[in-house]
Amino acid sequence: MVMLKEESRKQFPTFDEYLGKNFLHVRSKPRVMEAFWKWSAWAEPDYWRRNYYYIFSYGSEPKIEVGVGSYIDSLCVLNDKKTKVLGVKYAVTPNGGKVIVLHGNLVRETEEALLRVRASKKNPDDDRILTLMEATIMHEMVHWSYMVAGVDEKKKYGGDEEYGTARFEQEAYGSPVAMPDEFRERLCKVRPAAPFLGVATNLACTILEVKPESPAAKAGLIKGDRISKFDGKNLGKELNRDNGGNTAQAEFGALLDQKQPGDSVSLEIHRMEPPGTDKIFTVNVTLGSIN
Repeated sequence: MVMLKEESRKQFPTFDEYLGKNFLHVRSKPRVMEAFWKWSAWAEPDYWRRNYYYIFSYGSEPKIEVGVGSYIDSLCVLNDKKTKVLGVKYAVTPNGGKVIVLHGNLVRETEEALLRVRASKKNPDDDRILTLMEATIMHEMVHWSYMVAGVDEKKKYGGDEEYGTARFEQEAYGSPVAMPDEFRERLCKVRPAAPFLGVATNLACTILEVKPESPAAKAGLIKGDRISKFDGKNLGKELNRDNGGNTAQAEFGALLDQKQPGDSVSLEIHRMEPPGTDKIFTVNVTLGSIN
């Protein structure tokens, strides 16, 4: 499953060890796992149930980043407008570099709680902090699953993107897992403008459908492939609420608009082959005209 990004491992070694050992015990908690499968949104849930080891194993994606980050409210708006020259339907989804962003203070609190537990000097709040961390990671994994599946979580739940995660917590832990009030106050004092946890990601355009006999089909592209570069230009960028909200999809469409049938474009592709891996390769596609 998750692991700390390399730059954070030395800073939080005990928390890193927790992710590699203690946290993985979540796999043996039937109530938590059943709630996760129920409220997550894998495009092929049966497939992921069979291959859950790749999701819940130390070192697989998403990675954890420590700090105050940003996440995107709506990622997966379908766009069929450009099929006249490429022949795919696609959505904005995470690509390599996808991370769960945890507030630095939450990680520090967890690190200190783990050290106290290890030294048999546990405080009354330590169990709650550790439960909060587990629930937070699982909560963000539910959000991440919607990104990977290419499903607009906000649209699915009528504008409330926290509907599914709230019900996940209710069913997994008996009630929504609340942050201790005292800790929340400390968190807000550090950076009042953005004391949140969430998912941040490098974006790509994930192919949802390849039209038969299209330029994309002739180039060997298949459903599930992720386009991360267009003629050498990165499509995926971490976004936040302050930069105007341009998405990889809009950028991809704008680049494609500049091309004409007969033009050749270079696409960097990511493909999960076999499951749990990230095969990266480049294809050249000669654009055509599609009815």
